[in-house]
Amino acid sequence: MRWETFGKVFLHGLAFIGISVVLFFGWVYFTLFLVTVGYLLGLVIGVVLLFVVVGYINRYLGSVLWGINGEPGVVYSFFHGLLLVVFLAVVNFLFVVLPNLMWREVATGVVTFFVGVFLNGAIGREVASWFKRKEEFVSDEYVGE
Repeated sequence: MRWETFGKVFLHGLAFIGISVVLFFGWVYFTLFLVTVGYLLGLVIGVVLLFVVVGYINRYLGSVLWGINGEPGVVYSFFHGLLLVVFLAVVNFLFVVLPNLMWREVATGVVTFFVGVFLNGAIGREVASWFKRKEEFVSDEYVGE
């Protein structure tokens, strides 16, 4: 892996974490409002909205950093976000949460932060590539009338 790619993966993870933290608080308040209004339906709408927003964020970051043009649409963004949240939850639990629970040191927190950022960027890049736009191929052949 080249240093430029390593830096872009790290930047992808860092940007994703930063944007997600900021938007998470708004999502929590919005979902709490929906739950107070509609109980289970509000919770479902809030979770679906979370997946769609995460999909849009990662599609944007993939486009800006890697030139991966993602498929447009809410359905693609929903599944993009769903897969991304599942993969990030599993990987972050294994490589960030568990080590911090086992060794409660400042150094562990610092190391797992950098490892987590890099892994989040790598997973974000890979998931974005799974949902890239299918280019239409134009044939160079001349088709007669």
